[in-house]
Amino acid sequence: MAALMASSTIPEAQQGLRVIWYAMSAIAWTYPIMLLVLTTPLAPVSRPMLGLIALFNVTQALFHMATGLLIDAAGQMFLALCLLHAAVGVLALLARPPHQAEALAPAPRGNRLVVFCIATGFTALVATYHTVIGTLQLWPAELLASDITSSPRQLLYAMWLFSCVLFLSIPSALLWSLRAPAAAGRFVLMYIALLAATVMVSWISTKALGLSPELLPIGPPVAFGLIIVLTLLSAPSRLAPSFNSEARRSV
Repeated sequence: MAALMASSTIPEAQQGLRVIWYAMSAIAWTYPIMLLVLTTPLAPVSRPMLGLIALFNVTQALFHMATGLLIDAAGQMFLALCLLHAAVGVLALLARPPHQAEALAPAPRGNRLVVFCIATGFTALVATYHTVIGTLQLWPAELLASDITSSPRQLLYAMWLFSCVLFLSIPSALLWSLRAPAAAGRFVLMYIALLAATVMVSWISTKALGLSPELLPIGPPVAFGLIIVLTLLSAPSRLAPSFNSEARRSV
């Protein structure tokens, strides 16, 4: 952070990248918490959640490797972080329980179908803007054009790329929940909403503390709030006992 704030990057890019760094660092703390939660008997939930944690860690390992090779090939930090995240990803994959046939959630209907479509479309739009426009034209472009030293630049750019994966995972998880067991789909979407809330809290906190006066005070927090609410409302409802038992018999 000291290297970022002392660089020639414009203030908005400095403060925006600071928010992303804080948010992605806080999200990393959710991994051990989720692993502890998954030690309880949550068989339908454990497999997709461990797969999601593995996906996040493997992508971060790849981003640290790519940015380390392209930005700071002589540095060793990228190799250590790459191996660390890769190890977590592989261990999470190996810890997954065997696949079990479970009753699928009923397809969204009526008002829930409308909310689901709005949630999927809105989160896909936000993810596309963050990944494409944000990466090519906004804060990361300013970061690469600044005089910041290579090691902090590599870490910040890798964090930004991981934030793109996080945003893309929201509409992906919504679509996945259509063909997932109800309990698994509900749990994964609740976790995704928690991650979006982490980004929103990071933005609001740095703004309230005066660390990011250049950033917009209303637009992004409102967008994050909409993502959280729409994602939670789109989560599969609990199956009725009759549907659950009938589905299990058919399986």
